[in-house]
Order: sequence, then structure tokens, then C-alpha cells
Amino acid sequence: MPRTILIAYDHSDASNKALNWVLDHQVLLPEDKIYITTVLNDDVLSFEGFGLESAAIGPATWVNDDCGERIMQLKEDSNRLLDNVMQVLKRRGLSATTNMLHGDAGDALVVEAETLKADIVIVGCNGRGFFKRQLLGSVSEHLTRHLKCTVMVVKP
Repeated sequence: MPRTILIAYDHSDASNKALNWVLDHQVLLPEDKIYITTVLNDDVLSFEGFGLESAAIGPATWVNDDCGERIMQLKEDSNRLLDNVMQVLKRRGLSATTNMLHGDAGDALVVEAETLKADIVIVGCNGRGFFKRQLLGSVSEHLTRHLKCTVMVVKP
């Protein structure tokens, strides 16, 4: 019976190591339904100006234009990198579906895994220490706490 596998991929070294690990250890099978998913957090990049400060320094439309261009470039780069991942899988005799989500990575991946009824979610781990995890958060930790399915965390 084919498994539904969601691989959280953010183009980082940790994601690349996780993908290479599952490929090298033949975790993925040709009959699996594989989803390679990346999440863009547009909220971090987009905003509507500076409020009262913008009135003091003049119009902030240049900031919004620059953010729009950055978001478009980020989406283009992400699509290109997802295509590269697809080529790697194809060379291994595997097929997958790519998906780009928006929002907080942990929350978006939980919703996506539940929607797909994933059997397993595979994610890389950045290996942050306690204090960095507290400050920056941890997607892998969020997934292990909130998903009902199996979560494979591939350590660096």
C-alpha cells in the first residue's frame, strides 16, 4: 500500500542533508505519494509602511515596492530549487508533487500534513541549542508536538 510522505524542504543545509539521507537509506519507494513542500513566510517580508514614522519621513512606497520584488524573487528562487529537487528524485526513479505554502512554517506544515493525511513527515534539524530554539523556534519540534502522524527528524 503506498504511503503518503510529506518532506518539509526549505533549501537549507539541514533540508538538503535530510533529503540526501532519506534517498541514501532508500526510505522513499517508487509507489509512495511524495510531497516536497516549502513554506514562505510572506508576513516577515511584507508590511504596509511604517505608520506614524512614514508620515514624518515621507511616503514609504519604495519600501513596499522593494518588498514586493523580494517576495517575487523568493518565490522564483524557491520554484527553481524545488524543480532541482524534482530532478534529483526523478534520477532515483521517484516522482513527487511540489507545493509552496505561505505563513508560519510549523503551522502551515501541520495543516498540510493533516490535509494530505500524511503517514510520515520528514524534516531536517538545524541542531540549534536550547537558547537559539527558544529565540528562533524549531519547526521540527513544532511538528513533533502537533502532528498525529510519524515525524522523522533527520539530524545534521
